[in-house]
Amino acid sequence: MRRAIVTIIVIALLLIDSTTLRAQQKLPKTLINLVVRDQSLSDILTAISDQSGIPFSYNPKRIDGSQKITYNAINKSLSEVLDEFFQPLGITYSFVENQIILKPGKKGEKPIVQTVTLNGFIRDAGSGEALIGANVLIKELETGTASNAFGFFSITIPKGTYAVSYSFIGYNSLSKTIELNSSQMNDVQLMEQPPELQPVLVTGTPHTNIVLDIQASRNNIRPIAVEQRPSLFGEVDVVKSLESLPGIKMHSEGSTFYYVRGGNRDQNLVLLDDAPVYNPSHLLGIFSTIIPDAVNDINVYKG
Repeated sequence: MRRAIVTIIVIALLLIDSTTLRAQQKLPKTLINLVVRDQSLSDILTAISDQSGIPFSYNPKRIDGSQKITYNAINKSLSEVLDEFFQPLGITYSFVENQIILKPGKKGEKPIVQTVTLNGFIRDAGSGEALIGANVLIKELETGTASNAFGFFSITIPKGTYAVSYSFIGYNSLSKTIELNSSQMNDVQLMEQPPELQPVLVTGTPHTNIVLDIQASRNNIRPIAVEQRPSLFGEVDVVKSLESLPGIKMHSEGSTFYYVRGGNRDQNLVLLDDAPVYNPSHLLGIFSTIIPDAVNDINVYKG
């Protein structure tokens, strides 16, 4: 009697396994196109369901539908997408009664991630010389590597389709979309492009004859220098600023009268826009009559 019961249980288990296998084999050969980056698991399952017409069924308490996932699939069959998508997550699936049932893997069971290796040489397109330290970036995985002293690079990543970017200082960057279903070698040649410097514009005051423009004993004072000098009662004075030049001495402190190289104070000629100013001071010589804000240039001739 016990042998009969055991036989019946074994036959029932075989029937269940064969039914599951038959159910797995009945997955439609629908092609899936999926490019997602940092999207939730529930949104990705919805996108797969929309393309295949098959709903997913799972317990949200055992499978976190809010976890963020990045995955790319271009013209891949539904079964291939399910294998690549759920295997790294440690999730098993079965196709029963026209729906895909998801179950979490056993506790402590590490998901098996199928990885491939992308390698190759990065060289100069003109000379063929190896580029040392060229950068290789996998944008979807936010990881990369650099070429060694021979221009060779190698990086191991999970299977999938990735946008690979190659760059080097002084060269044009190159981007390629590579489908990595198996390890492959991909040599790259970069075109040289030296960086262009921004133009430098030099401006100045044009002179028709710079030799004739140079005159002995002429001094030029900038108005901004006058404003930086200390002043009486806080009033900036153009005439009093002449005291800073050698050969010019003021009559007294606070006075606008001055002597040039030992001459008298009435021997000085003051021109304002080529017009002579006979009395360049007022209020008993304490302040000058020249407004500093109206002056653009000050020239003093002591010869």
